[in-house]
Amino acid sequence: MRFFLLLLFPLMLASCYRPIYGGKDMDMQATQQETRLNRTAIAAIANEQGQILRNFLIDRMYGQGRPEKTDATLSITISQAEEDLGLQRDATTLRRKVTYTAAYTLTDNATHKLLYTGTSRTLVSYDKINAQYGAMVSRESAGKRAMRDLSDLIITQLLVYYGKKDNEPAL
Repeated sequence: MRFFLLLLFPLMLASCYRPIYGGKDMDMQATQQETRLNRTAIAAIANEQGQILRNFLIDRMYGQGRPEKTDATLSITISQAEEDLGLQRDATTLRRKVTYTAAYTLTDNATHKLLYTGTSRTLVSYDKINAQYGAMVSRESAGKRAMRDLSDLIITQLLVYYGKKDNEPAL
């Protein structure tokens, strides 16, 4: 009897498991969360970092192709704070830390009702090199890494939101 229960327990746990993204149903169709994510418009985001973030989001959210009709709009604002690290005796710095914060809202297109708000934050650092070109490339690379991290965080939060919404009982 114990052996039977030991075999049954993992099967019961497996039946409760639902991946938030990347999972397909039995007919190899996209999950409800992926479909909802695909039907979400992404508003333009200010500055160069915002455009990089928007492109990462488009790559991840529109796996089924660009939607003709969208149900919701995702609006994002990005802020950043920079801080010097690694001070030397002559008061020069070796590294720089940048904190990027993305505040986002999800709005229903039909009712203009606010569906979800969230904030994601990521930290990156880069070497301050004496060579001007090297410093610029190091900074741009750190910015792209941060935007990729922010896009992953935002998409995860949206998938969790859509997953909770799908599991709510109908009134």
